[in-house]
Amino acid sequence: MKKIILVTLFLFALSSVAFASPLTDYSKGNWALDLNYRVNNSYDASADVTGTDFSTGKQKLDGKNNLELGLTFGLGNNLALQYRQANPKGGWSYTDTYENEYSRSVGVEAKTRVEEYNVLYKVNKNLSAFTGYVNAKPSASLSAIDGEENIGVSLTGHNKNIWQVGLMGTVPIKDKLTAYGIAAVGNDYHNLEAGVGYQITKDLDFNVNYRILKVEKMDVANYDGYTLTTDTKVKGWGFGLTQKM
Repeated sequence: MKKIILVTLFLFALSSVAFASPLTDYSKGNWALDLNYRVNNSYDASADVTGTDFSTGKQKLDGKNNLELGLTFGLGNNLALQYRQANPKGGWSYTDTYENEYSRSVGVEAKTRVEEYNVLYKVNKNLSAFTGYVNAKPSASLSAIDGEENIGVSLTGHNKNIWQVGLMGTVPIKDKLTAYGIAAVGNDYHNLEAGVGYQITKDLDFNVNYRILKVEKMDVANYDGYTLTTDTKVKGWGFGLTQKM
């Protein structure tokens, strides 16, 4: 149902005139700062080793909240530059007591840093196209306590560089209320977002949005010709502010 709502909002956002939470006026000197508090209600991860049959399959972790940042700068001539950053993460933990003598616990946390550097072009008043560079980097940590023994392991993966293309559309629903949608794809990557923004003041918007982000085949470690890779898929609601200048 959430995916249907997401796609419906995005298609609706492409259907009419625009003013909205994302910056749509790319006049030279215009800029906007986006801050979004992402409530990740799911974080799915999997791991594989190339050249072997090893695979963890999809592991569902508890999504953890994080802050997303975006900056958009108008260049004029319907062009703008944009930077976006997200740090989705998830975790899992387990604790029990062994023979009523001592406790043991295991905790896992996974994280993927995603940065975007985009060039936007305003096709018309209700639609913008963009292309750009995405950098994704996974990391994970494991901690275990078994009686008096403590174990900690951390892994930081390699940067995965992706070229993406996408569309962004906006449409006013009623006075001060706007729907918008963003869709982007790249090699081993896709991002879908849809939301509704409310104009608090002339230059400040509040928005509620939903996002599905997936990055696949990120390298975590290489050893003796084998490569450990991981896939990440996160989805969740966000609540944000856009300050325009």
